[in-house]
This record gives sequence, C-alpha cells and structure tokens, in this order.
Amino acid sequence: MRYRSSAVALAGNVRVYWDGAVEGMGVHVQMSGEGCRLIESQKGFAAWREWIGFWLDHGAKVARIDIAVDDESGDISFETVHEQVKSRTAVMRAQNFTLIESTSRKGTFQTLNVGRRSSQSFMRCYDKGMEQCQDKSWLRFEFEYKGDRAQGVARLLVDEGWDAAVGVARSVIEFKDPSHKTTDRTRQRPADWWVSLIDASKHVLRTSKDSHDSLVKAYCWLRRQAAPIIAVLVEHQGRDLSWVLDLAAEGRPKWNERHLRMLQSSGALPIAAGAH
Repeated sequence: MRYRSSAVALAGNVRVYWDGAVEGMGVHVQMSGEGCRLIESQKGFAAWREWIGFWLDHGAKVARIDIAVDDESGDISFETVHEQVKSRTAVMRAQNFTLIESTSRKGTFQTLNVGRRSSQSFMRCYDKGMEQCQDKSWLRFEFEYKGDRAQGVARLLVDEGWDAAVGVARSVIEFKDPSHKTTDRTRQRPADWWVSLIDASKHVLRTSKDSHDSLVKAYCWLRRQAAPIIAVLVEHQGRDLSWVLDLAAEGRPKWNERHLRMLQSSGALPIAAGAH
C-alpha cells in the first residue's frame, strides 16, 4: 500500500494506513462487510448516511463502495439472469461478462461477473443461499463502484438517501421484459422482477467530472450571453460590485441538487487571461 504504518482493529476487518511514502497520501481506510458491522456496534453510531456524510464534509474521498441487493425470496433464478446477459437482452454499461463455475460436495456453484474488476462499475451475481449452505437458493447482486463513481454514489447516498444510491445499479445494467417487443432496446420495458428487486427509480449518477463540465458550461453561457449587460451594470454602478454579491446572496437559498454538485467540483474555470 506504500504506507509506512498501519493498524488493524482488534476484531479485524477494519484497516487503517498512514505515513505514506509520498507526501500527500493522507490516511487510507479499508472496511469489509464485517468491518461495517463493527463500526455499527460502536457507541454513538447513528446511521451510515450520517456517518459517511460526516467524512465527506471533512474532505474524505471514497475510493470504493460496494452495495449488495438480495433476493431472499428466491423468486429470481440464476439462469434468468445469465440468459439475459448472454443474449444481450439486458442493457449493460459493460461489454464483457464471465461465468465462473466451481464444484464441491455442496454442489455446483456459479458466479456471473459483468464488467472488468478494474472498471469503475462492476456487477457480481451468485447464489448466496448455496454459498451459506442454506436450505434454499437465493441470489445476491453485488455492485462495486470505484474512483469518481464511488465518490458519486457516496455523495448521492448522503444527499438523497439509500433508494437513490441503490438505483444507480439500473444505470450499470437494466434487465428487460422480453415479452415487450421494440426495435429500440433502450426503450424496452424493464423486467418487473428487476424493478421490484431494486425498489428504486433509475438514477443517473453525476460524477465529479460531470459536475465540472456543468460548471464550465454555466460559466461559458454567462460569459457569452450576459457579459455585455454585466459590463453595463458595472459601469452604471461606478464599478461597485456589491450588487453582484447581493444577487449571489439572493440566489443561494434557491440552490438545488444540481447546483450543489457543481459547487463540489474542484476543477478550474476557463477564466480569460488578463481578465480583471
């Protein structure tokens, strides 16, 4: 990890790294699923939404976040999921998939991976019931988000709640209703079992790059459309800019989620050289 120092929680599954080999590496924290249970057991823990929000507000960056969705009813068959991916009935962000099959005394165990582990979005589907040697089969869908998408999912969870964060899965893969015939697969109805499982509307994730692009577009629009009238008002007020700050104060309470995402962008605006 290129850190000189590290620590492991006494119960395990939570690791902390610090004193990086390169200046600015900061502190890196890893938590497994069991590690999450450990954090939940700590005195003063309220909820994940508040906990993650606290760290984001203090400048933390989320490098990876995993969200699991379970069909504990056992109504969804692994074959249905595999067939949709293999036949490309499902609309997927990824272009590739792999089916891994292993056999033991417990039976045949299959895992379907959609996408590459190195990509920012990755899905894994497997029979969790069989893995845990339960009496019935049921599927778990695991979604791994990394980089900008991980940061975006974490921010979405804090700002809009669990349903919105879970709903990002529908922008990674959308299982379709094969009985709905259409020439445009993107307009084909989603499968009822998929919508019911996710229990959230499709949510398009805005990453930090998207937010910065929106911020630049807003600035370019202002410069292109409003620069002349701004110049007139500035001259009329004797080059006093206090009225601009008054306008900003009036507009601030009207911010929506899009404005907040733009505000979080860390990129620079294309301010014209020599502008004053």
